[in-house]
Amino acid sequence: CAVSNQEIHHKRQATFRMKEASNDMAAPRIFSLQRLVEVADFNMDSRSRIVWSDIWKILSNHFARIGSHDNPQVAMYAIDSLRQLAQKFTAKEELRDFNFQRLFMKPFETIMSTSPKVEIREFVLRCTEYLMRSRLPTIRSGWKSIFAVHSIAAKDSDADIAKLAWDTIEDLSTKHVSSLKYEFLELIKCLLAFVEGPREELALSAVELIGSLTQYLSQEMAESVYPTGHSHLSPLLSDEMGNDSKVLHLWWPVLFGLSENVGSRFIKLRHLCLNTLFTILSEHGKIFSTQTWSLLLKGVLAPMMEEAATDMTSRVRSITPESDAILNLDRDKGWVVNTAPKVLNLCGELFILHFEKTKPLLPEMMAMLQSSICQANEILARIAVNSLRTFMIKLEEMVRRNNGGCGEIVRSNSTGNGRIGQKFTVWDCLASSLSAILTDNSPTEVLEEQTSVKTDSPLVISKKNFHAFRNGPKSPNLDALMTMLVVGVRVVPLIEGLVCCHSESVQLSNQNLDTLLNVLEWSASVCRRFNNNFNVRRALGKSGFMAVE
Repeated sequence: CAVSNQEIHHKRQATFRMKEASNDMAAPRIFSLQRLVEVADFNMDSRSRIVWSDIWKILSNHFARIGSHDNPQVAMYAIDSLRQLAQKFTAKEELRDFNFQRLFMKPFETIMSTSPKVEIREFVLRCTEYLMRSRLPTIRSGWKSIFAVHSIAAKDSDADIAKLAWDTIEDLSTKHVSSLKYEFLELIKCLLAFVEGPREELALSAVELIGSLTQYLSQEMAESVYPTGHSHLSPLLSDEMGNDSKVLHLWWPVLFGLSENVGSRFIKLRHLCLNTLFTILSEHGKIFSTQTWSLLLKGVLAPMMEEAATDMTSRVRSITPESDAILNLDRDKGWVVNTAPKVLNLCGELFILHFEKTKPLLPEMMAMLQSSICQANEILARIAVNSLRTFMIKLEEMVRRNNGGCGEIVRSNSTGNGRIGQKFTVWDCLASSLSAILTDNSPTEVLEEQTSVKTDSPLVISKKNFHAFRNGPKSPNLDALMTMLVVGVRVVPLIEGLVCCHSESVQLSNQNLDTLLNVLEWSASVCRRFNNNFNVRRALGKSGFMAVE
C-alpha cells in the first residue's frame, strides 16, 4: 500500500536518529546510510517535486553532516551517494524560474565550506566536475551551487584545491560558455571570487578571462536572459531605468567587480583590473545611455578613489608649495602614487570618448576631480590637479573640433544645487568648478576669517571635506594647510590659461569671466593678508612650517 507523506516524514526522522547513533561508534556503519539513499532514490521518482523538496530539506541537512564526518570513508560514501542522486535528479530538464536543482545540490556547498579535510574538499570538486560534464545540457539552477562550490575553493587555504577549481572553471568558460547563457552572471561571480582570492597568478588569469568573455554581453543576451524584465535591481531603479535596466543588470557585476579589485594589494592585479575595466567601457560604452553612465560614474568609477583614503604610504608634506614632494616617493609602494593617476586620467579619457552620452554629467565629473583635490593628502591633491589640467586640455581640444562649442547642455540628473533640465555650457562648469576649488583651498581659517568668495553656482558641489585645524586656530593641521597652498599655486595658472585663451572668443560669457576674475582677486587678497600677518607666520615657523628667517 502507498505510504503517506506524513508517514514518510516520521520514518526518515527515525532513520536519522538510528544513523546518527551508528555514526558515533568508533567504526561507524553505513548500512542505514545505504537504506537512506535507496529511500531517497525511490521517492525522487514517485513523489511530486513539491513533496520531494519538502522531504529533501531534511535529507540534505543529514547528507551535509555526514559529508563532513571525521571518518573520510564515511564522508566520501555520503558525498558519492549525493553525487549519484544529483546525477539522477538533474537528468530531467528543469523549468525556468524553478529552484529545485539548487536546493538539491546545496549540501555540496555546505561540505565544501565546513570540511577541514583537504581530501574531502577535493572529492567534492571532483564530484561536481563529473556532474557538470555529464549533465551539462540539463543543469539549470544547479549551476548556482556548482559555481558556489568553486567560489569557495577559489579562496581555499590549499593551493592545489584552488588550482583544481580554476582548471575546471577555465575549461568550462572557454569550451562551453555558449551553454551558460542563462547562468552567465553566476559564472562571472565565480571568476570574481578567483580575482579576490589570495593567489595572484589565478587572479590575473581570471581577470583576463573576464575580459575575453565580455564579447558575449550584448543587448541580445539581455533580452534572452531577462525576457520579462526580471533583474536583481530594485523595482524603483528598474522602473526609472526602463529598458536600460536589463543591460545594466547584465554588465554591472563585471564592471563593479573589476572596480572593487582596483584596490587589490597586488600591483599587477590592480593595474590589470583597471586596464580591463577601461577597455570594456571604451569598446562597449556606446551602448549605455546617459542615465546608465550616471550610475556607472557614481557606482563604478568614483568609488575607485575611495582606496586613497586608506593609503598611509603617501602622507608626506613639502617644504614649500613650489617644491614637489612626490619626487621622493617610491612609485612601487602606495595606491595613491602607483594607481590614482591612472584612475583619474582614464576616467577623463572615457568621459571625452563618450562625450555625446556623458556631457550632461560634466558637473559630476568635475566633482569627482574636485573631491580628490580638496582633501588633506598633498600627494593626492597634486595628482588630481595634474589630472584636472589634462582633462581640461582634452576637453578644450574636443570642443575646438566641434567648431568652438557644444551648445547648451541639458542636465539629466540632480546633484548639489543643480536640477534636472538645467541648461549650462562647458565653460559654465569649468569656471564654477575652478572657482570653488580655489575658494576651498584658501587659508582663511589660519587668519581666523570666515569670509569667502561667493560661489552660488548650481553647478558647484562644495568638496571642502577637510579643515586647516585640529583643535582650533591655535593648533593648525600643517599637512592640510600645505595642501591648500600647493593646490592654490597650481590652480591659479589653470584659471589664468582659461581666461587668456578664451576671453576674446564668445566661449566664455561675461558671467564666466566675472566668476574667475572675482575668485582670483579674492585669492590674491587672502594671500596678501597671509604674507603680512607675521604673527601667524612666526607661529607656523615655530611648528616647523615654512619657518620665517
